[in-house]
Amino acid sequence: MFKQSYVADSNNLVTIYDLDRLLDTLIADIYDSFTFLVSGTALGRSNVKVFKCNAAVAEPAKTFIPDFFLTASMGERDTTPERYEVVTLYTDTETPVQAICTYVGDDLTVATVNENITSLLGWSYIDVSPSRFMKPEKGTLVAYTIQAGKRKAHFRVHPSLPEAEPAVMFRNCFHAWETLYLTGAMETSGSYTRSSAIVGGQFRIYDIEETLSYKAQTGPLRPGAVPVAMDLARSKEVFLLNADGTVGDEIAITAVENKRTNEDNHMPDFSFTYRRVDRRNTMIAVERPPRIFDKTFDETYE
Repeated sequence: MFKQSYVADSNNLVTIYDLDRLLDTLIADIYDSFTFLVSGTALGRSNVKVFKCNAAVAEPAKTFIPDFFLTASMGERDTTPERYEVVTLYTDTETPVQAICTYVGDDLTVATVNENITSLLGWSYIDVSPSRFMKPEKGTLVAYTIQAGKRKAHFRVHPSLPEAEPAVMFRNCFHAWETLYLTGAMETSGSYTRSSAIVGGQFRIYDIEETLSYKAQTGPLRPGAVPVAMDLARSKEVFLLNADGTVGDEIAITAVENKRTNEDNHMPDFSFTYRRVDRRNTMIAVERPPRIFDKTFDETYE
């Protein structure tokens, strides 16, 4: 993969810069293992795990990876029962993952329930959508925390939030999947490049290239969502997110406005300009009238 001879400096040191850029292209998912040899001798451990990260982290990987999910968000996030949420983690020991859910009953009594989700070894994505923890018999789900060892991710559940247009799933700074729901205003604009020529003494347009751009605003962001939006701005892999949690069309973000201040009453509201990556980037929405009679048989009125 990489082999080079170097001459040490006066302190008998050799410093190699930008080695992370070389390794980044060879890591398929969130991490991979490498062996570093100096004069045929393994440097440090014979098998070194290297994790992707295109942002500076305030502490080394050996303490960050075991204690945090692979996300830049450290605060509470807002969600609704209809939204799809995901967290990613890596663990080198068998680790149980649980949800600590808070419910409020009709009589305003509060109940906390711990629910085991799974047990993991290695790395994995976990579906932590609020719909998984809805239990009407216990009351209304108002909040939940996903915990895996020392790792914690906090969610506040609202009965409803403004409809997202669009919702996106993207690779964050750790190359892990992350979701963001843009609930602000949406602006659509098209540009057209026409190629023309004089053919047979007549002016003809022989090609039209259309580029349809969308400018979507996040709406006011709570502190827990701001790092996620900043991550979206630097992501190279972004997809529209379908309502069932599956990915839709791939998009490319072409411009970002993410200015914010430290004023007490300031609520960040970012905007993202994007287009579909498909050359034919105009999508025609198909609407069909609702079917009253279909092939199913309902015995309700029998």
